[in-house]
Amino acid sequence: SLAVTTYNSGKLVLICSDQDRLRFRTVDLPRPMGMALESNRLAIAVQRRILLYRNSAADSSSELARVKRFRPALAFETGKVDCHDLAFGRRGLYFVNTRFNCVARATKKCRFLHCWRPSFVSELVGEDQCHLNGLGMCEGLPSMATAFAETSTKKGWRTADRFQSGVLVDITQDEVVARGLCMPHSPRFHRGKWWLCNSGMGSLSVFDAAAGKVEEVCELPGFT
Repeated sequence: SLAVTTYNSGKLVLICSDQDRLRFRTVDLPRPMGMALESNRLAIAVQRRILLYRNSAADSSSELARVKRFRPALAFETGKVDCHDLAFGRRGLYFVNTRFNCVARATKKCRFLHCWRPSFVSELVGEDQCHLNGLGMCEGLPSMATAFAETSTKKGWRTADRFQSGVLVDITQDEVVARGLCMPHSPRFHRGKWWLCNSGMGSLSVFDAAAGKVEEVCELPGFT
């Protein structure tokens, strides 16, 4: 099964194969964006909250237990943070708080718990200065992030040259490891390598740590 969010039309699209045919189902949600799936938990970021669903069929012993049925379990009230990537980790649910230029954790105690922000962002302020958007996890901890620009002024990324101002940031070392990207997104650690979308170039790419650069693996039509 495949789940896709489309925030402009406010839809969660569920796609599966049934007897050699594709089946589609849509669920209306307010501006859905990032998603995270871990075993029997599904998290979806919407306009002012993060929704957590649990698989209600997880404890069933019937043949239908192989089919997951996600039902609402919890909602984290984040306010308007423009949440992008989500990920389950060692200490709970992490997310990119784009409006406040940081990586945060979801909690019921407050709007969010600040975990990390890039060194080029001087303070925690709700101004979307660099358009931090992508979060890559490794061994259950935030490890890589993407941003549109190394800017620290309100909406500064909008005035930067977005064709080459994008960066890949190593969270563990708190340093920019690759520059010259075009609106990058979605760093993911897979089989010993960091993969990401160099989105404005329509590219799926891989980060070469030894060379300190991002190399294109394949070009895809449109904005990846």
